[in-house]
Amino acid sequence: MKILLLEDTLSLNKAITQILDINGHEVLSFTDGQEAMNNITSHIDLYLLDITVPNINGLELLTMIKNYNQYSKVIIMSADTSINTLSLAYKNGCIDFLKKPFDVKELQLKISRFAIVQNELLSSIKFRDSINSLTLKEKKLLELLVNNRNEIVSMEEIEEFVYAEITMTTDAARSLVKRLRSKLIDPDCIKTMPYQGYMYMDL
Repeated sequence: MKILLLEDTLSLNKAITQILDINGHEVLSFTDGQEAMNNITSHIDLYLLDITVPNINGLELLTMIKNYNQYSKVIIMSADTSINTLSLAYKNGCIDFLKKPFDVKELQLKISRFAIVQNELLSSIKFRDSINSLTLKEKKLLELLVNNRNEIVSMEEIEEFVYAEITMTTDAARSLVKRLRSKLIDPDCIKTMPYQGYMYMDL
């Protein structure tokens, strides 16, 4: 996974980065909230955010990340576990909250569990080859559709989650869906909803 880490305690930042690197993750590491904000992209799989950091704090950055891409996954790390802070973090969209101080292995376990859940999300889907045959955009489109199974995913949502900073044309979306369908054993599980978008349906 590609992980963005925001932690201003250098020793902890280094320890987290090392253990994630050892486990095969690509880590973008920052100690400053402004620098982290400048590196928000659609290609980040998981954000790890400390709250008390220079310039833009972790909770503010959480809001910015979710405004940029509402489907982004964020874990907050903080010694502040007051009800107000916890409530604000979860209300604004974090998927987990890790209390400081913590053993880096605890964070590793949470990230491993997150990766397992993501893999389980696609485990029931049969591919003509393997999931590794999917391009990044195909994977993100499939993730978006499956996360919202049996619900219509609009063209605007696809553009936001899959293309992010790149403008998506209708033809590009149709072409992407066509390529994805061609790699599935059951291509009919992705339904076209005229003038609305697409839907992944359990068959």
